[in-house]
Amino acid sequence: SSLGDYRSCLQMLEQAVPVGLRLGDPLRVATTYLDLGFYHRAVGNFEPAIDCYRKVVKTKLGEASPGFPDPKWIRAEALLRLGAIYSFLEEEELKVFYICQAIDLLESLWIEDPQNEKDKHNNALVSYALGQCWFQLGIYEAAARFFSSARGELEESTDPDDVIRWISSIEFEGLCYYEKGEYEQAFSKFSQALELYHERHISRLNEVILLMHMAICKFHLGQYQTALDLADQAMTLAEKTLISPSKTFQILAELHYQLGRIYEETGDISRAIEEWEKAVRVIEGIRAYMRQAHLKQRYLGVNLGCYSALVRAFYTLRESDEVLQYIERAKARTLVDMME
Repeated sequence: SSLGDYRSCLQMLEQAVPVGLRLGDPLRVATTYLDLGFYHRAVGNFEPAIDCYRKVVKTKLGEASPGFPDPKWIRAEALLRLGAIYSFLEEEELKVFYICQAIDLLESLWIEDPQNEKDKHNNALVSYALGQCWFQLGIYEAAARFFSSARGELEESTDPDDVIRWISSIEFEGLCYYEKGEYEQAFSKFSQALELYHERHISRLNEVILLMHMAICKFHLGQYQTALDLADQAMTLAEKTLISPSKTFQILAELHYQLGRIYEETGDISRAIEEWEKAVRVIEGIRAYMRQAHLKQRYLGVNLGCYSALVRAFYTLRESDEVLQYIERAKARTLVDMME
């Protein structure tokens, strides 16, 4: 689907919440908030995403109902996504707090002695979710084992969601290799996942992300031209599938930042600066959506590398005015956040 469709999905889901509330159906409301949180996170709206997931956690879900996942699954998914957001924002205590709760719930869903295909499928879903939990906690060996276990069962499924989980398991295995510094193995997994997404026309966004991962692997391996080619492919695909209202995707900031790093290594400082300045514009666009000063500060801190890269580049070019501009720009935004 087009990345620009995400905002349309947000609008439709926001209209569905009052319907669920009027019907007095907490499971419908909770699953709608889960979907809302996903799309808010996708377009870079961290604050509304956190709010949606917290509402799921606080909702009294009651008993299981036909047509909806087990309430434990819904709560565990919200906790896991909260942990993932706080992991990105480098809020370690909150990350661990939510992820550990998710692990407790997921382990309670594990069936020790699966008797049939339904039980095996349940355990595959639990393994997949536990892999995500351990990945967020930085325990990559454990995460890779869970993803590998889930992949074997999910590969046989024809359910569209399971197909995505199967391919995502391969991608996560690549990320585990990447985090351990095993870039060749990571690149192989990313390539495999990219081919599967592309064959099935599942997600252009995931293709963009995988191309970026592959470019970063080649960057670490010192293969800068290949890295540049892959990053350019990712950027072309992202810009082709984005429409104007959605240009604040975090993925764009990351793409511009990584492209800048590659250009810097190849000695093209001017192009590096151009990409980093684009990254800063996206970052500041995303911050504009945030209301809480604390979140704004955390988000800026996570992305401070773009400002540092620009300062370093302009210092190399002996352009002192530009150096001071970006130092003051970062400081000014932090000061404004503190005053709000």
